[in-house]
Amino acid sequence: MGIKSGLAYERTLFYDEVARTDAERVFSKGLGNVSSQERKVFQDFMMHAVCERCARYRLPFQIHTGIQAGNYNTITNANPTYLTNLFRKFPDIRFDLFHGGYPYIQEAGILAKYFPNVYLDACWLAHISPVAYKRGLDEWLEIVPSNKIFAWGGDHGIIEHSYASLMLAKDLVSEVLAAKVASGYFNRKTAISVAEKIIGGNAIEVYNLQPGRDL
Repeated sequence: MGIKSGLAYERTLFYDEVARTDAERVFSKGLGNVSSQERKVFQDFMMHAVCERCARYRLPFQIHTGIQAGNYNTITNANPTYLTNLFRKFPDIRFDLFHGGYPYIQEAGILAKYFPNVYLDACWLAHISPVAYKRGLDEWLEIVPSNKIFAWGGDHGIIEHSYASLMLAKDLVSEVLAAKVASGYFNRKTAISVAEKIIGGNAIEVYNLQPGRDL
């Protein structure tokens, strides 16, 4: 179980600390009657409040970062580096950065290297760009522990699509790990261990799943 935020579709991912009285003032006007800046004040307050509860109940927090679906959006809003203040303030929350932050793949990787509570999630990245997926995974495996990477995930509405998506991710993971073995960076045993973790083992651990019932 966890919490997810998709606000990167609507606004910047930087969330200021806001006094409760300021948030209450905006809320009392009605959120449909306020300016976008006032709405941001309320959203900023609520984001910190949600984080406090995630920390209290030990819930992972999934955050949409990087590319948004559809057209006419603002990609810079979704830069994962804007979340740095939250990572620092809430060290007990496991933050799950969706889509590998694409196109901010390197930035996402550095965040996961800097902060023990930041995880890299390649959900949908294999569909967005197989080349970017392999480039990101190849680099992430060199700078962060393999237990902080989720290699696959998606919200397909049709089970066959989920299966095809998983097979694509497995093929790409195999290519990346085979290259690591061929270069001597990993031995075969290490590569198999990494594959088991990033394909499913990490998700089971972080989200406290029960294989056979939750998956």
